[in-house]
Parts: sequence; C-alpha cells; structure tokens
Amino acid sequence: MSVRYSNLAGFWLGEGNISASPVFVDPDGPDDVPGTLDDDFRLRAVSLLVNAGLNGAVPFGVETDILGEPRITHNTVDMGAYEFQGSFSWYVDGAHGSDLNDGMTPETAFATIQRGINAASTGFTVAVYPGIYHEALDFRGKAITVTGVADAPVLQVSGNYAVSFYTAEGADTVLRNFVITGCEIGAFIMGSSPTITNVTIAGNGFGVTAYAGANPKIRNCIFWSNSGGDLYGCTATYSCIQEGVPGPGNFSANPLFADPAARDYHLKSTRGRYDPVGEVWVLDDVTSPCIDAGDPDLDVDDEPAPHGRRVNLGAYGRSPTASLSDRSIPGDVNGDGLVNLLDIAVIADNWLQSALWAQ
Repeated sequence: MSVRYSNLAGFWLGEGNISASPVFVDPDGPDDVPGTLDDDFRLRAVSLLVNAGLNGAVPFGVETDILGEPRITHNTVDMGAYEFQGSFSWYVDGAHGSDLNDGMTPETAFATIQRGINAASTGFTVAVYPGIYHEALDFRGKAITVTGVADAPVLQVSGNYAVSFYTAEGADTVLRNFVITGCEIGAFIMGSSPTITNVTIAGNGFGVTAYAGANPKIRNCIFWSNSGGDLYGCTATYSCIQEGVPGPGNFSANPLFADPAARDYHLKSTRGRYDPVGEVWVLDDVTSPCIDAGDPDLDVDDEPAPHGRRVNLGAYGRSPTASLSDRSIPGDVNGDGLVNLLDIAVIADNWLQSALWAQ
C-alpha cells in the first residue's frame, strides 16, 4: 500500500507524509463527547495540514470540500476533508498582547513581532498594531507579510539592525507600513530580495544596506535624516530619498513630517492629517510632496478620500490614516475624492442654474 501527502499518527514512509497534531477546530464538539455529530474537524490556521496536500491528487471535477467550500483556497490543497477557508493572520499588539496568547485574533494578540514571525508559515500575514517596538526582527527566510495595521507601528532598536534578511528571502517576503527610526541600520539584507513598501526609514545611522547579490524591491518609501546614508548596494523606485538616488518616481524634497522628534511621521496636509495623540484630523499650512507620489500601478487601498487616486509615500500610505490629498479629480463635484452617481445627482439638482455674475 502506498500512502503519500497524508498525516498519520505513526511514522509512515511516503512522499509528503507528516505526523503531527491536525489541530482541529473542536474535535469533540460543544458537547465535549467525541464521536458525536457536533464534532468539528475543520482545520485551524496553525495546522500543519493546511497547504500540505498534493493538488494533482484532487480528482478531476472536484472543486469543493465536504462542506461545499472551495477545495483549494490558498494555492495548495489541504490534507483532510475540510479546506481551511480563513485568512492566515497572526496578530501583534505590544500594548495589550502577550506572547503567551495564541496570537490568532486581535483580542489574543502576541506582544512581540518576532513571536508572530516565528509562528507564521508561508503565505501568512503578521498584522502589527500601533506602538513602539524595541526588537530586532529576523524574517528567517519565510515568505510572509509583516504589516502595520490601523496606524503604523514604530521599530526603534538602538545600536542594532531593525530588520534583517539573510536567509534567501524573496519578493514574497514583505515588510509594509512601518516606521523605522533610532536604529544603527534600518534594514540589513544579504543574499536576499525582499519587498519593502510604504516604510518610513528616518533618523537612523543608515537606511538600507544590501550585500552578496541582494536585490530588494523597495518602493513607496521615505528615507530621511539617516546620518550615514540612505541606500547601499540597492536602489528604490517611487520613493523620497534625501541623498537623491536616481530611479523612476524618486525625488529628494523635504517630506514635511508632522513631528519627527515625537516619532510622528505623518505627512503634513492642508486638507487633513491624522494626529495620533489627539486621535483627530488636523489641518496644516503646507502639504507634503510625498502625498500622491507613489507607484501609480498600486491601488490606494484604505486611504481616505480625497486621496487623488494615487498612493502616498511612507509608513501611512495605503492605510486609514494616510494624509489627505490636495488634488481634485475632474468631475468630482461634491469633493469626496470620487467620481460617481452622487456627482451626477448634484449636477442634475442644479441643472441650468447660474451664478449672478454669469447671468
């Protein structure tokens, strides 16, 4: 008998076989009695059976699992009758979390980012809530996304690298929506090619250093006030770089941070800037050149209107606390940053009306 890509209680030779706890949702059900109809053998996100099957073994025409859900949801089929349908996220909250938690919900978040990285597997996201994190991060070769949520978290690691990539990380290893400040080096990269996007690297000894054939994809970032320089051994696109590194979309104008001395790297805007201390939106007398300066091929995601339909640079771009845009869009009659039926309704309601000076 040949057994492959299966989970077995004892050791069994065969390609793709494993022997691990399946981590079911609730194997004995709400009644706590195994073998009854309420037993829940769906897989949790942490199960090693997720993404561990063989796509070629799925019979032709079988597109759903036992519950009628898609049979393959994350590129690779799971082991067992149930396909995991949830998102692959671990949560980190330095202010309210604990590394003794399971990290699977915002309410049971870890306290440290490295704990989330250690727990994550290929394709997972580590979602980090706002706060100041004094820890040096090592991605350990994992193809995962570590991203700030809500308002960008701050990495401040005195005398050390904030982030290290030296285990052959590729483009599917992503660091996004972070502020890195007060570090010896923002990111140290050796023989790896991670993606660094919408990160503000300011007030460090050096920005990003790359060695041994490293080829990181850096875009939508801001490099400012790094005493030793911004980039070594690599380049960037659509970024504000103080030392003037050439590249598509790059420039070196002052980004006009709100209050860098207080670690507030939000971009000033005459249309509106989020103040994390008062948790309110305020108006400035100038607008940062980093607003609406990102890669035009990217969606603005969660940026509030008006957003000029183009992503901001830095840690808060593509997030709910992105500074607002001065740019109006032709046809945006009501000024909400969108051209849609509401604008047509405003025009229709005022059709053939005229100002006194135009009569």
